[in-house]
Amino acid sequence: MILVDSGSCDACENFALEAYLAGERDLGDAALMLWQTEPTLMLGRYQDARLEIDLARAQAEGVAVVRRPSGGGTIYTDRGGWQFSVIDRAPDAGIRFDKYIAPVVEALRAMGVPAAFNGRNDLVAGGRKFSGNAQYRIAGAAVHHGSLLFSTDLSRMEALTTPPREKLRSKGIRSVRDRVVNLCQFMAPDMTAEAFGRELLLRLAAGCAHYALDDADRARVRAIASQRFSGWARVFGDAPPFELERTAKLAGGWATFRLDVRRGRIARCDVSGDFFATVGADAIDAALRGCPYREADVCDALVRAGLDGAIYRVGAAELARAIVPGNGAE
Repeated sequence: MILVDSGSCDACENFALEAYLAGERDLGDAALMLWQTEPTLMLGRYQDARLEIDLARAQAEGVAVVRRPSGGGTIYTDRGGWQFSVIDRAPDAGIRFDKYIAPVVEALRAMGVPAAFNGRNDLVAGGRKFSGNAQYRIAGAAVHHGSLLFSTDLSRMEALTTPPREKLRSKGIRSVRDRVVNLCQFMAPDMTAEAFGRELLLRLAAGCAHYALDDADRARVRAIASQRFSGWARVFGDAPPFELERTAKLAGGWATFRLDVRRGRIARCDVSGDFFATVGADAIDAALRGCPYREADVCDALVRAGLDGAIYRVGAAELARAIVPGNGAE
């Protein structure tokens, strides 16, 4: 095993480093990463953000939203927790969680945590979950990554992973909401997240060689992060198709929008309500077909189509906020 320090708390850069070590930079042995993030919501590969999280709140609070290249459910991470990754260029066939989880369980038990593997993809203590794990393959290598809650803000986690109630039919895979626990409850009161990470690393990486990224490595990792993991298209454009029904009270009356969204773009927008307008509802549908399901893009499309003010007492900006209710922004 070779220890690699990303030196970054950006989830996109750490996912990019995983991909780089799996597909481009062969270190001659399996690589281990232990890393943290700033407040971040990580969607599973097959999930729909609107089913999983309060996007408006995440945007207002400056919480990053990223999509993992692996399956599984949505998690919230911050500097009160840790992520671990193992990049294995000689993996067993199929998906095997136990192979990569066992050393973590052993290390945590040695630290006094009653850790156990639940048999699927989670680690628990006292019957409550503190770690979710996922795997994917790239270029013949297996990438295993997992989360470890230590002193994560669980109230913020709950608030951000509770999406607004809307009539939404999606082909995305829903997360299972488990009871969670922070590992600090099993540790000495003065143990910090940083100290926990250092002790865990000493146990996981005992005897490991260390590889330091050079400038060329870091430049390539940043490029992969930008190309594959960052931005609206990755989070929302890769989302499963969904249908949304939303009713909003506008300054000029009530309106209901029924939308069909595919690959992050509006395929259909039916509009009904008790408002007054100088155009038919089909004009709004025509203006928005193919438009990214993002507030700024919807507003621009309405303005370009000459629909700013076409609904009595309602401008394009207000109409866009009703159609995309505070989410889907960069």
